[in-house]
Amino acid sequence: MSIPTRKNVATMVRAAVQSKQAITFGPPAEDKEHPEITWQCYGLIPSNEIAVIARCGDVEIGACRKSPLLVPVMADRIFGMDVADEEVAMRLSEEIWSSHAEQLLAAAQSCRQ
Repeated sequence: MSIPTRKNVATMVRAAVQSKQAITFGPPAEDKEHPEITWQCYGLIPSNEIAVIARCGDVEIGACRKSPLLVPVMADRIFGMDVADEEVAMRLSEEIWSSHAEQLLAAAQSCRQ
């Protein structure tokens, strides 16, 4: 099953973080092969979704999916992600990369120049 990637996910996550309706699961992580690209995971409290945002320069691409966990509620996961949520985040990252690698790599190339 394809995981939907929405252009407005990054905007939605930014708004959720500002309104304290999202948990930021750690700092942005640099891509191992392309350090100009960073990856960050979030927990969206009202919708119980895991979101992943890939960023490079002005490019932000996000995807989100419902967490398979109902307990603890997302608001109580401030100390870290559960293994099930990590698996969702990994699948989301893979989906973003498979769908948008060309765009992210072009942005990385622009950052290097």
